[in-house]
Amino acid sequence: MRTANYPLLALTKGEKQMSPKEQQTTAQIMIQVHESDQPTGEKAGTFHHPYPKVRVGTDSQVKWKLLNQGATFELEFSGSTSPFSSNELSISDEDPRTAVTPGLYHYAVRVTTKEGVDYVIRNCPEFEVTGGT
Repeated sequence: MRTANYPLLALTKGEKQMSPKEQQTTAQIMIQVHESDQPTGEKAGTFHHPYPKVRVGTDSQVKWKLLNQGATFELEFSGSTSPFSSNELSISDEDPRTAVTPGLYHYAVRVTTKEGVDYVIRNCPEFEVTGGT
């Protein structure tokens, strides 16, 4: 089985570096979208992240991290049940949250570029909280 080597992410201006303990205990779900057409044929609006499905255990710390410079994001969970202790159904920051409610959740991702262009994935990514840690 092959494993991928993912580069370390550089901190953006004003961003606090996570402690080694936070790095080990916080699942980071990346968000990245092409803001322009690529020479490889991928058009603007092609998402590279988030992964189609992410699974975590109960009481896991989770945070979403936007890789597009100067852009903003919003996640909107479908339904009326939140996987998090904060009971949030909408997230637009990179703060960690605690996953506490087991289940399979679908969410939409919207990235708004610094130019005001919106790129959206609707209800495709899955976020699963399993019964164990």
